[in-house]
Amino acid sequence: MLPDLAIYRQNGLGMNNIDACRKLTVKDASGKTITYGGSDFNQTDYWTYSVRQSKGKNAFYKEDGTADFDNPLFAKVLQRELDAENEGIWYSKANYLADSTKSRDMFLNGTNATTVESILTRYIAAADPQFKITYAPYPVNEKGETNYMAGAVPNSFVGVTANTKSPQAAYDFAKFVATYGNKYMYAAGHAGKWTGMKTDDILAVVFGSKEAAEKYIDTDSFEKYVVATGQPAYSENDITAYSDIQSLISEYTKYCLNGETTVSEAMKEMQSAANEAIQDAKKG
Repeated sequence: MLPDLAIYRQNGLGMNNIDACRKLTVKDASGKTITYGGSDFNQTDYWTYSVRQSKGKNAFYKEDGTADFDNPLFAKVLQRELDAENEGIWYSKANYLADSTKSRDMFLNGTNATTVESILTRYIAAADPQFKITYAPYPVNEKGETNYMAGAVPNSFVGVTANTKSPQAAYDFAKFVATYGNKYMYAAGHAGKWTGMKTDDILAVVFGSKEAAEKYIDTDSFEKYVVATGQPAYSENDITAYSDIQSLISEYTKYCLNGETTVSEAMKEMQSAANEAIQDAKKG
């Protein structure tokens, strides 16, 4: 997402978002960064979403179910983020983790010119930014590859409890939430997968109307890159030792951010520990 449509059209945010962020970075005479060209989402593991963009499915695992952190893409993506932070063109994730600052706040106050965000849209109207926001596609690692972050990525589900007193009513509500009622999820910043949604209805839920939304955002790019009906999306059906692996990612990412280890060493440790966790989970 970018706070200035003119800058976006001039510099783009395509295959290599680091280059675009470099152009958007503003530094003073001493070399201190005044405006960062970009930022990852403040969550520790969000760099792995770039791996998910390329792999499309089960990012943490190989086809045989073993860990995939020895895949060079993991090291490449994390090192790219660290290099951008060290260059002063991306806001440091270590700062986010240290003081619980949110990437959306640093974007909306103008500190970051662009940001990778998951639920920014719900905060825009309340923040009343003095610039218009546009959306851009999630950048790909290799030109021409399928972008599995182009569509809405599933990360939550609607279920009906086994002991519900009104199973039919519960099921009917679940169907509503998954279809016509899916538009209300956007009020919480989440995107839906249902192809029957209309962008104007979503904008009415989030901003009050399309006209009100146009004060804050470029509605065409919102439809194309946020609603993104029918676009490919990352998915998972292997979650063996998943919470253990997530903990490893968080732990070793922090080590890298704080300079306590190198990316290559972190990947070796994660590969070994993740495989051990997977083996233990399968035994259990």
